[in-house]
Parts: sequence; structure tokens; C-alpha cells
Amino acid sequence: MPTKRHGTLKDFHILRRELKKWHRLHGTPGVMPTARALRHTGRHDLVNAICLPVHGGFYKVADNMEMGWKVKYKPVGHWDDPDKLKHAIFEAIEQHGEPGVMPTHGQLIAWKMSGLSAAISDHGGFPAVAKRLGLKLNRKENGYWTDLRIELDVRQLAERLGTPGVIPTGKQMRLENRSDLDNAIWRSSGKLRGLAKRMGWETHASKPNDFWPNPLNIDAEIRQFMDCSGLAEYIPTQDECFAAGRLDIVNALFRYGGGTHATAERLGLKVREKPKGYWLKLANVAREIATFNVRRNVTRVMPTADELSTAEEWGLMRAIENHGGYPSVRRRLGLKWSSPILRPYSRDQIYLAYELGGFFNPELEVEVSHRCRAVDIVLREQFLIIEYDGSHFHAGNEEKDERKTDHLTQEGWHVIRVREKPLRALSSNDVTARPNRYKETANRVLQKIEQMLGTSIKGLSEYLALDGLVRARGAQEFIDAILRDKVGPVSETKRH
Repeated sequence: MPTKRHGTLKDFHILRRELKKWHRLHGTPGVMPTARALRHTGRHDLVNAICLPVHGGFYKVADNMEMGWKVKYKPVGHWDDPDKLKHAIFEAIEQHGEPGVMPTHGQLIAWKMSGLSAAISDHGGFPAVAKRLGLKLNRKENGYWTDLRIELDVRQLAERLGTPGVIPTGKQMRLENRSDLDNAIWRSSGKLRGLAKRMGWETHASKPNDFWPNPLNIDAEIRQFMDCSGLAEYIPTQDECFAAGRLDIVNALFRYGGGTHATAERLGLKVREKPKGYWLKLANVAREIATFNVRRNVTRVMPTADELSTAEEWGLMRAIENHGGYPSVRRRLGLKWSSPILRPYSRDQIYLAYELGGFFNPELEVEVSHRCRAVDIVLREQFLIIEYDGSHFHAGNEEKDERKTDHLTQEGWHVIRVREKPLRALSSNDVTARPNRYKETANRVLQKIEQMLGTSIKGLSEYLALDGLVRARGAQEFIDAILRDKVGPVSETKRH
């Protein structure tokens, strides 16, 4: 399978897709994988992409994808204490291991204890630490790996993977924490080809030289792959082959089989991947947008990147960007926006921030903690955060909102949540608000700030006596600037 170009993963939507795909194969949904876990499964490209400035690192990506961390990271210097290392090792043995036996690196990775494995290496390595703690190394005795032992373990692993008759690839063995078996095969007599010959099994890499140039063999391998994978009607995609360790099928498909479409036509299968050059035609983009709109039961509406990402329409997303972006494609196709796109802001949040600007120095959409996503409004001098919870996006998310408030409170921030009706208040510090009642909301929030800080706000009484907004013009100019960037010139009808 062709490797992904470095620039492709600079697109956050592509990165999010790849991380979701990784989760389906190896991870826990909703939990950010560690760099070590990604490298262990061969996804060095994801580690490099996450660390690019455009994505901001693991914490930033986790926040943007609303992922949590399954483990709490130890403070700097934690593992410098030998007693803490000793305690952690014996605790791991008690929970998962064999008494008196030093766990291996592979076992610690499988037990989600990669930090402990790294600490052991820093303290001299597994043999040295095992000797100091009086533990026996977890190594096979000399002579353990006989040909019969290797064959038995290979049969058991292939049965577990659902591929009897085919020797698992080295990558599959490593993903199953069987690096020991992979090493034993390559140290045995005859290595992989010798093992395949003794067992009468096939390998993914040991086809005869004249096997793949024959399209009939390619067709047979694809059929067999589809039967084992439970696929029907559609020819397997490159991603599906790669996930199953069948890089040989992908290579043969394009080198000798004439490509995905030619092979699908021979086999009478459907194709999920578009033909080469398909997305270069704007008419095809228009057709795909129309099809997408039919599924949403709307007409003549330009979808947003978030809507396409949610539906995993990655090809259409890339095509829109290649044709000049969403505003350009919308204008050329004569489509309308379903609603003005202000995200990550909301109108209520913007008007509230500008009204608060008459008394404080508010900041919009600021990250104040690596444990939480960006907060809506920050008053740094007062160490106060205001979150505007719209009824559409926050309905049913009470637990997540409370958890975010707890994180911020633990770090010393005062938190006010503006809960849009019909949402209920989550604490005594919350303010309920009606949508689009900007002045009413500003009044309530300012009164709550005065109450929480325990000091009077200069000029507040005069402000409360006013009927209208004081800074509406600045708020509207801010909104217009956002809409110009995203959807082109702003009409009067879009403002209201």
C-alpha cells in the first residue's frame, strides 16, 4: 500500500480518521493513544503528524477529538526513586504476572505499563533490575524453541487470528505480543520458507515468482480474502488489506491486476474507491454533494466540513478543498449555507463577551489547561471562566460539563456556566439564559460575577438600568469578519 504523504496528515480531518481507524484495530474508543502505543503498532507517521505545530501535540489533539487519557502520567522525576520502581514492578507481578519472575517489555506493553518499561530501561535494563530485586528473568530455556514448538505456537496463533493454513506475518505476531515467536522462526533452520514447507502452509510473502503476474491468481486471492473477512459485493479497499497484513494483494493488484476497477470488473464486484481523476471534475463533486444531501433530506445546501467528517466522506472533503474550498464551491454550484457558520463561537457567546468587555478584558476560545478543551470566555485578572452551554450541543452532556468544571476548579479557576434553556443549572454558580436574549444574559452574568468575587463592579448599576446592548456594533463586526472568511460577503439577511 502506498505510504501516506507527510502533507496528507497535516489535514486534521484525515488525522482524526486515521486515529479512529487505529482505535478500531488496536485501541479503546474515546481514549487518546500514547506515542509508544502508536509506534508499537508501526504508526510512526501518526506520532510525527500529531507532533506537528499545526496539530499542537498529543494533548491538543486529544482535546480537539474530545478524548481522555486512560492513564495518569507520573510527575517528572517519579521513576528516579528506586523504591517506587520496585513497588511498581511487584504490584504489576501481583496483578498480572508470575511470582518471582521479572515481566518482559512485551508484557508491560500489553498490561498498559509502557512508562514502567521505560523506567526499567533507565535503571540499567531488565537483567540488571531483575538481579537487584532477586527476580528470575522471563526467558525461554536453551533448546525451548524446537521446530515442533514453533509449529504448535504458529498453529495456535493462526487459529486465534482466523487464518488457518497461512503463517501470520511478522507484524501480526508483534501486534499479538509474540515477537518471541517471530524471532524464533527467523533463527530456526530454513527460516520462514522452511517452516512453511514443513507445515504445508502458505505465507503472505512466499508466493512463487510467477504467481502474482497471473491475474487469475490475484482474483482467487481476493475471493479468499473476502470470504475470510466476511466481505460481500465490494472489492476490498487498500485500508482493509493493509489492516489484515495483506500488503502483497495491494501490490499485486496495481502491478499485475490492472488496478482496483479493472479487477472489480473481472470479478463482478462493486468499487467503493473512485476512479483516478474522478474528483478533478466539479460536476462529480456536485453529484456527490447532491447524493449526500438526499441522505440528509435537504436540497441545494452546501455541507460543512464537520458534517462531511461525521459521515466519513473524506474523498469529498479533499475534493472540495482542491476545488478552492467550501465558499468557492458553494458559489460555483449555487448552493446555500444551512446556517451561518460561526464555530467554534456562538452568537450568544460573542455578544456576551463584548458586553463584558465594558468592565473586564475578556478573551474568547482560550486554552487554559491541557486537561480540557478551549474554554469560551476567560477573565484572567479575575481568574474567572465563563462557559456558554447551548441547548443543542450540551443536551445530555451534563456529566462531561461537570467534569470539565471540576478540572478547572481544581486548577484554581472560578467557573460560571451559562445554561441555555431548557438546560438545567448544574451548580449554584450557574446562570440560566434564554437564546438570543443577549442583554438579559449579560445582566445575569455580571450580577453572578459580582456575587462570586464578593466585590462591586463599578458602573454596573447604570448598565443594568439600560434596555439595550452597549457593544452590539463591535460584536456584529466580529461576527461579520468570521462569516467573510468562511462563506464570502455577508448579506443583511445572514446577520439575523
